[in-house]
Amino acid sequence: MAYPGATLSASSKLVLLTTVLVMAAVCVEGFVLLGQREALLRAATRSEATARGRLIQVAIENEYLSGGTPDQQFFDRLRQGSDGDTIALLDDQAAIGRVSGRQPLMTNLIQTPEVRASLARGQSEIIVQGADGHNYLVIFLPISLSSGPRLSLALVHPLSSLEEQVAHARQSLIVATMLVTLATFLIVLFVTERYLTRPLEGLVTGTEAFGSGDLAYRVNPPHGHGPLFRLTSAFNTMADRLAKQRQEAEQKAEEQLALERQLRQNERLAMVGRLAASIAHEIGAPLNVIDGRAEQLITQPMTPLEKRQRNLVVIRTQTKRIERIVSQLLTYVRPYEPKQQAIRVAPLIHEVMELVEPDAKAGQVSFDVAGLKDISVFGDAEMIRQVFFNLSINAIQAMPNGGRLRISSQPNGAERDGQRFASVQFADTGEGIPPEQLSYIFEPFFTTKGVSEGTGLGLAICQRIVEKHGGWIFVTNEPDGGASFTIHLPAEGKSEEGAASATARITTEL
Repeated sequence: MAYPGATLSASSKLVLLTTVLVMAAVCVEGFVLLGQREALLRAATRSEATARGRLIQVAIENEYLSGGTPDQQFFDRLRQGSDGDTIALLDDQAAIGRVSGRQPLMTNLIQTPEVRASLARGQSEIIVQGADGHNYLVIFLPISLSSGPRLSLALVHPLSSLEEQVAHARQSLIVATMLVTLATFLIVLFVTERYLTRPLEGLVTGTEAFGSGDLAYRVNPPHGHGPLFRLTSAFNTMADRLAKQRQEAEQKAEEQLALERQLRQNERLAMVGRLAASIAHEIGAPLNVIDGRAEQLITQPMTPLEKRQRNLVVIRTQTKRIERIVSQLLTYVRPYEPKQQAIRVAPLIHEVMELVEPDAKAGQVSFDVAGLKDISVFGDAEMIRQVFFNLSINAIQAMPNGGRLRISSQPNGAERDGQRFASVQFADTGEGIPPEQLSYIFEPFFTTKGVSEGTGLGLAICQRIVEKHGGWIFVTNEPDGGASFTIHLPAEGKSEEGAASATARITTEL
């Protein structure tokens, strides 16, 4: 788990940092105390040795003043009680006279350059390392005589005992430091684990549970009433509120979903009602005409032949009208798949212009194809021709007092999801579409034309065909008047797999 690992890492760092700091503090304090103790021991040793040397000095001086000469037994008695020391009587040339103790050691030390230099400077004491590797304190004390040669007392005191005490103190310091460090580590680890790591792990686990959607998870608060206890309590309070809000949100979502289902159902019923009303309206008018003409033929058998033929022509015309309405309705609702291939747009436009030319002349509508480029799109030629035909007829009918239909195209009209789309625009100079009707013009049977001018299925069929090809239609009102329909179709070069996927997507949306 990522977050608990991070928590353990942080707690481990805290434990290690605390332990290191404590160990450093103990070491610093221990070394300071050890230095002070060593200095005290050295001072005490020096003082003790100096005091003993002065006692020997006084004894020797008294012996000379009493007229005697200190012999070997006298020196050995003076050294009693300090078997570790060595004493010697030196002349003014630092030659050794009487010696009591370790004579080779005394001879070796007196001959060292350090001691010679110390005697030359008149230094009373010096610490020298002997041949055995141990350090020795050498003290020089002058012997005051009324006459005779100048003598001095040399006392050599071994410092091995002092060094052993210092080494033992250092070992004790190391052991004490290790014990204090270990105790500090265990105490800090226990406290951190109990009062920091576990509560934080619980909070992290609760956060992860919340992230996965489990709002029922609660964190056990730690002991005490510290910040982590308050944080855990606040976390659980937040969890309770979030759970309550989630329950309320789910309830509202269910209510909203039920409302949306009801609205969609109402929209479907309204759509079915509008469709049924439109079909009844569109088919009812020609059926009434057919019924009236048929009634005349039945009730007036002696009607002149010319009138009866005219009634039959009217009946047939109205029948064709019903057939056309049914055919358009089937075209709109039946499933079909376009035959995808490269199509040149300009030839299709010119074919459509030839088909609608009689209507255009009758309505005094001219064509402007100056902006028409010979571009290619990817789609079904028959279906695209029907789209162009329906838009052209709508544009001509939108200009009852004459006008101009401008047809233009662009090879790079738009781009969507990395696919390039070409565009074809039909712009008329009529009165345009009322803004409140722009959102309804592609609905089946919606029309602003007269009863005999259209069924309201043309634009709906155009939109369905274009969307089947993976494109779309965009309609706006021109600033100078008139409406503009822009068709976006996949440009040539799109693979068949891409076209099929786009067709499948649009079919699913429909």
